[in-house]
Amino acid sequence: MRHFGIANAAEKLNIPCGICMNMAAAFFQLGVLPEKSASLDRILRKINPCSNNKKLAVGIYYPYQDSDTDIEMLREIREATKIKNSIIMGDFNYPHIDWIHVTSGREAEIKFLNGLNDCFLEQLVQEPTRGEAILDLVLSGVQDQVQDITVTGPLGNSDHNITTFNIPVVGRTPQQSSTLAFNFKKGNYTKMRRLVKQKLKGTVTRAKSLKAAWKLFKDTIIEAELKCIPQIKKHSKRPKRESPWLNHHVKEAVRDKKVSFKKWKSNPSEINRKEHKHCQIKCKNVIRKAKKDFEEQLAKNSKRNNKMFFKYIRSRKPAKKPVGPLDDRAIKGAIKDDKAIAEK
Repeated sequence: MRHFGIANAAEKLNIPCGICMNMAAAFFQLGVLPEKSASLDRILRKINPCSNNKKLAVGIYYPYQDSDTDIEMLREIREATKIKNSIIMGDFNYPHIDWIHVTSGREAEIKFLNGLNDCFLEQLVQEPTRGEAILDLVLSGVQDQVQDITVTGPLGNSDHNITTFNIPVVGRTPQQSSTLAFNFKKGNYTKMRRLVKQKLKGTVTRAKSLKAAWKLFKDTIIEAELKCIPQIKKHSKRPKRESPWLNHHVKEAVRDKKVSFKKWKSNPSEINRKEHKHCQIKCKNVIRKAKKDFEEQLAKNSKRNNKMFFKYIRSRKPAKKPVGPLDDRAIKGAIKDDKAIAEK
């Protein structure tokens, strides 16, 4: 994903990690990564999404279930909630908690609920995320900080449903581009040729030097452009690029999968569950076939259309990871400027 960065606990700790965070590079600041732990994967990132320098802490946790991990996880959640605006999410794997009445009969789950109450955190997901259980949680300590939580179908072969939500941001508005660009498709080139011919007739030969002749020619062309070619506002937003193998069969299969999932959620019967499973398998097979057919056709035409071939090969390569920010103990801070990072 262009202009997005991956935050992973393994980037500073030399350990394997099963979670990562993908966010816009413009929001990145120094991450707060706790010390190495063999029983808990976690990432905590401080970001600044608002123009008023209001910090927001976003954390992802994946604990391995044992008593020591529960104690360590609750301790780290307390540390994370010291930042006023904090959102914590992850697969906490507490299937027996009744989130409607916030009760449980298991000792570990009761300790977890008591820990959330001590930190004044509210659990916001109210729909099952795996089977009939709510395992993937979103915790927030500020009212209305997280909005529009929805649970949709699983991604690929995962048995967990996708949970999406919005974080309203105050003060950061999308910048409207004020740059003007020539719309050459609607230019009046007959008029432009006539103006250039009238202006340059007999004047170029009287120029005292080559530099003066070039300046006269350039000014004439620019003046004729302004008079004969209309200008439009240049849009800074890039158009959404679709995958080259995405055809109408894939779109139809994805649409059927989403419809069957909504039908199953609204009426959780065995017939609807089997129908959704059938649509899920069909969608996966259609995507595989579309990719295979596209790549075979691309390989056949590689000699005639080598640009398309190498463009697709480059798109399949992993994105290069940017360098920085760097920690500088001398100034007790972070170096974020590209030039300063290169010099360091």
